[in-house]
Amino acid sequence: MHFLIPIFAALILYLILGKKIKQEREFNKKYPVYCFNQSFNTWNGKLDDIKYKCNRDDKGVVIFAVRHDDSIDNPEEDVFIVIRDDGKELGRIPRKETVRYKEWSKGNVCTGIGIIHYDETMNKLWADISVLDSEVPDEDSEKAFRQYIEWAEHQFGSTYIPDRYRDNNA
Repeated sequence: MHFLIPIFAALILYLILGKKIKQEREFNKKYPVYCFNQSFNTWNGKLDDIKYKCNRDDKGVVIFAVRHDDSIDNPEEDVFIVIRDDGKELGRIPRKETVRYKEWSKGNVCTGIGIIHYDETMNKLWADISVLDSEVPDEDSEKAFRQYIEWAEHQFGSTYIPDRYRDNNA
């Protein structure tokens, strides 16, 4: 009889993990991440502190700049903040990524594009972002942003595209 305990435990574990994997696949289908196919260098990631800076009304495509936060008094701590093109602070590069981001960006101010998502069923707010290398020419970044906006509208619908980004005004 004792030999059945590990079998039941394995079965329960299989059912729980199988459900979690299925949920993860469905989530990734619902919220795919854009990959730039251009030859220039990008940094891709998430944002920290977004739940403190944004709300469900901020859902959609965002164009932003990433810069070092000079207001931090601690010289040991690097903080890179993400500021939307209308001036609203959206969050920051995650603390665990700051060393890698600083090396990648060479400390330069960089522009990027991303999507703020809000899922009502999970009451969850997050952002997927792509930051372009500061050496990418403006005309290339504008073209890449237009392509991203078209992709986002196709994937998520027109409600994800703020008016200021419509009609190739990116």
